[in-house]
Amino acid sequence: MDSFKILLLILLAGACKSKSLSIDKYVKKLNEDYAYFRMTLAEMAWNTTVNTSLVFDNTKLLVDQGKLEKIACNYLTMLFAQNCFKDLMRQTYLFCRGPKYDMNDLRALQIHSRKMQTTFMNGEICIPTEEYTSKDNTTQVVNAIYYFLSKLRHAVDASISKDAYYIYTAKYVISNTEDFKESENRVCLKGYEDFHKIMKFTSDHVVLKWVYIVWRELMLPAKDSYVEFSNILNVAAQKFGYRNYGEVWREELEIPDLKSMIEKIQPHIHDLYTLIHGVLRHQLRKFYGDIVPEQGAIPAHLLGSLWGNDWSVWLERSLPHIEGVEKKIKKKNWTMEHKVALVEDLYYSMGLHAMSHKFWENSIFEKGNNTNIDCFGAAADMYKNNYDVRILYCSEVEDEFNVLHHEMGHLEYFMYYADQPTVYRSGNSAFHESIGEAVYLGAVTPQHLNRIGVIDDYVLFSTEEQTRSKNKRSGEEVTLGTESTIGTTDTTQTTDGIDTTTYETTTEYGEEETDDIVYPRLFEEEILSIDMILLLQRAFKRLPSIMLSLALGELRWDNFGATKKVNTDFWLLIEKWQGIKPPVARNEEYLDATAIYYITHNIPTMRYYLSEFIQHQLFERMCIASIYGTPTSAEKLPDSMKLTRCDIYGSRAAGKVLTEFMSPGNSLHWRELLKKSTGLEDISGDAIERYYKPLTDFLSLYVWRHGIPIGW
Repeated sequence: MDSFKILLLILLAGACKSKSLSIDKYVKKLNEDYAYFRMTLAEMAWNTTVNTSLVFDNTKLLVDQGKLEKIACNYLTMLFAQNCFKDLMRQTYLFCRGPKYDMNDLRALQIHSRKMQTTFMNGEICIPTEEYTSKDNTTQVVNAIYYFLSKLRHAVDASISKDAYYIYTAKYVISNTEDFKESENRVCLKGYEDFHKIMKFTSDHVVLKWVYIVWRELMLPAKDSYVEFSNILNVAAQKFGYRNYGEVWREELEIPDLKSMIEKIQPHIHDLYTLIHGVLRHQLRKFYGDIVPEQGAIPAHLLGSLWGNDWSVWLERSLPHIEGVEKKIKKKNWTMEHKVALVEDLYYSMGLHAMSHKFWENSIFEKGNNTNIDCFGAAADMYKNNYDVRILYCSEVEDEFNVLHHEMGHLEYFMYYADQPTVYRSGNSAFHESIGEAVYLGAVTPQHLNRIGVIDDYVLFSTEEQTRSKNKRSGEEVTLGTESTIGTTDTTQTTDGIDTTTYETTTEYGEEETDDIVYPRLFEEEILSIDMILLLQRAFKRLPSIMLSLALGELRWDNFGATKKVNTDFWLLIEKWQGIKPPVARNEEYLDATAIYYITHNIPTMRYYLSEFIQHQLFERMCIASIYGTPTSAEKLPDSMKLTRCDIYGSRAAGKVLTEFMSPGNSLHWRELLKKSTGLEDISGDAIERYYKPLTDFLSLYVWRHGIPIGW
């Protein structure tokens, strides 16, 4: 290096050193100002979630926050140009990334966002009934819908096709709902939860098809708002050098080769997913007949959920003598506070934070009489210095124990990086979604379920032969009808649309079980240990959900709503990844993606897909740490150790895997954090494949024995 360059570097170094104190003060003040915006916006977000009827104009705050970020970006970039303060590189990157919006854009985004969310929360239909019908009695609601459709069939042109009839009646009910509200006897369904409850409860394909279509008709007004919303985001992103807003989301994940990563990790779950899909399709065909194809995509309305993302209800129907974890917990009649305390105890036993008094004061676990609350589930960091973190969860959907572990994982993350500068008080979203789920994997081990009283000692310590014997005895107790009726199609299921002669013979059934309906059984000749049951329950619930996340992520990957065929694209991706199809032909009049919460609320979903792989990696490292005493141990699990039997309760070493990762917040790239806390180099599919391997082997043998077609 010549003497001139050396002299220049010395002079610059001296200049940087002389500026050091003033720059430190500036950066500290910058983060304090940034904290004000984060804190104020967090308060607004919490209040509008608790009461969705509240309207706050946060546009000025967001514009001012964007200006602060831009000033910080320019100043810190200038310092780098002078070769100063390399330790501020990360802050510079975080302040600079992402588009900054003007007032007009933000107000337009706010208007369209509110329209979409209001439609999702308040979409409502009412139908007249013959007698008083309680919305809380799902049996009555299902029968009322069936009877209403049966009567309406006589008033409709007989030449209309079956599919057109469902769409026509859906539009008819929506347009006449205000009049039907005035009826003395009527029943109304409002918002996602009411519709989801019907989809999960009944197996009547007529009611399922109609409710599925009605929900999408109700969400039709959200289409234009979504298109405009996406256009504004795309234009703003392009002003700042991005191709579209999808690129902004991918930047937050800090995985430049995200498509390549998906191609690398997806094969690790592909085989298991196609096995589950094939087994379920086989079961549905036994029950519904030709409505379900022997091969190909499954009609989406038959799967037991409004988005086709949770198939666990069919596992429950096919294994009636086996209850899921959530149902067992529900029967305990524990208060929500007791459930939260159990979740907290698991975290605390591993050396993580207990919940603060602010948490218990401010969290909301019951809907009460508040009809305007968004109960979907949220964790909030209020950006205050007293560990003011909160959970809002008051949904009636039976996933409470899972959701509470998930949300508390966010809270632990908030508290562990609370002492970082404000710009670092966040984390890569895929890892943020993984903390609570990794802990939940430890919560649903047989040992921990026994510890909290969900399963008894017999189940925990039973051998496979004892399990086979008990399963068969239990099956005999609950099997209705003779052996020859098992696997036959329910007589109320027809393939000809609405059969008006069957309504009178439709038997009412209870809220928990449909005792009069005989469902085809699964695995009657197989040994189902508690470990295999838990794997089945998890796979039927989780894997369809992450495939939906992948489909929605790819939908917004390249065009982010900027195509004229977005509904066609949506269904192509849903069939590609989930292997399901709409019950009736769909066209570009609709945007069926808006029927899904993550679309109307503009939430990126690739984080959930990646999280499914990361959480198994973290859990495996926690398991290794609990055995060998160090989170970065190079040792592997003993061959005799099943991941499903890894008890992390009370393991400080397991807890350290998480605390080492969470404490730096966003001050380090996720790869550096992952290496430091776990010794791992990258996101991988190896751990999730190992976790599910016993189930993959079990189902592979099952489909071979029974000649079940696989794939679509």
